[in-house]
Amino acid sequence: MGNTNKKILKAVSLFSSSGIGEAFLSSLNIDVVVANELLEDRAKLYAGLYKETKMIVGDINDKGIFDKIVKSSGKINLLIATPPCQGVSVAGKNRTLNEMLKDERNHLIFRIFDFINIKKPEYVLIENVPNFLKLE
Repeated sequence: MGNTNKKILKAVSLFSSSGIGEAFLSSLNIDVVVANELLEDRAKLYAGLYKETKMIVGDINDKGIFDKIVKSSGKINLLIATPPCQGVSVAGKNRTLNEMLKDERNHLIFRIFDFINIKKPEYVLIENVPNFLKLE
């Protein structure tokens, strides 16, 4: 067998929070090169846990933040995106499809699609709740 310490996939993590998912991914030789989180406290925790990952703090809808994520990531194989689920969760305030469509958090998927179209990763992992699939 080859070198088991070698990182085999380069990834970007969007909506990273404090990086709980990355703890598992690193054991699979996935190197998250860039992460993005909206909330500064979560981003600081992430940066403290994953010192080799470039953390970009800010709103992905901001063109400057989005462009910085794209430019900083280089060639990647994997995109990990865990957009907020509160807007489509049955436990949330939005109970009808119409209410869900009006919730701005549910439109963040379009930034994920923009990123995919620009970077063209081989693999994409998007995590959310089942109601997310009902949005058209």
